[in-house]
Amino acid sequence: MNKTPENENLNNGMQNASTKGFSFKGFAKGVAKGLIFFFCIFIVGYFFYAWIMYSDYTVRTRISEGLVLAASAKNLVVDNAVNGYPYDQGWSAITPTNNIASIEIARATGVITIVGTKRADNIVLLLTPMVDETPLSGQKIEGRIYWVCSEPTGKVPPHDIPPECR
Repeated sequence: MNKTPENENLNNGMQNASTKGFSFKGFAKGVAKGLIFFFCIFIVGYFFYAWIMYSDYTVRTRISEGLVLAASAKNLVVDNAVNGYPYDQGWSAITPTNNIASIEIARATGVITIVGTKRADNIVLLLTPMVDETPLSGQKIEGRIYWVCSEPTGKVPPHDIPPECR
């Protein structure tokens, strides 16, 4: 093609027409804004999820304190069952803590009731002593006693209950 002013104007016009409306600089800025937005949403979502998991963990940990405090009650029930005494003989109520309101032993069955405070979502757990697949019934026990932990209402989500009580 000859370099004439007409051809030169035509070539410049074609170059301008093909790149008009699109610029890599503008595209890169748009992509960067989109990635920053996506990253911010991801971080917010991650922290929200972590907060929910941590909340579940704290409730479960708070009510688990009752299982630790109930260890002495379990020992007392076993001693009384082996010796033929009422299961709650010798039990004195615990001093309430921030997480546990009370721990009680049923005189006739030896079932230990753990009651959580509002901070532990008022969850109630039952520790039932068993011998040969049956709950204790008030007589002297021969054999090995094991414990079954449960939540009596069935309304508490499993993730709020300690694993041994699900």
